[in-house]
Amino acid sequence: MTGDCCELAARGYSRDGKRDDPQIVFGLVCTPEGCPVAVEVFAGNTADPATVASQVEKLRDRYGIGKIAWVGDRGMLTQARIDTVLRPAGLDWVSSLRAPQVSALAQEKGPFQPSLFDERNLLE
Repeated sequence: MTGDCCELAARGYSRDGKRDDPQIVFGLVCTPEGCPVAVEVFAGNTADPATVASQVEKLRDRYGIGKIAWVGDRGMLTQARIDTVLRPAGLDWVSSLRAPQVSALAQEKGPFQPSLFDERNLLE
């Protein structure tokens, strides 16, 4: 769906390859079960990592949620975002490692053992 009346519509990174169409960005916060609890609309040229700080504030201030774990890819949870937003707020996060980090971890801790990842609900 496209249109030309939305003040927030802007050209930005398009995941579906429609680079010429203005778009908007949705920030969605969900429960562990995947149920949405908050949504915010951002300008279409807003980069994903720029949405994290406002969502942290929203969950803490508006909803009184203290224990939060952010799950995102390296594009969403950049090292800069972790250092400036998540770590100072005392929040947990799950993201992916780069190949050199995986190699260093394997050298330090030993070979990858998939059976170590069989547990569920590790964050309480």
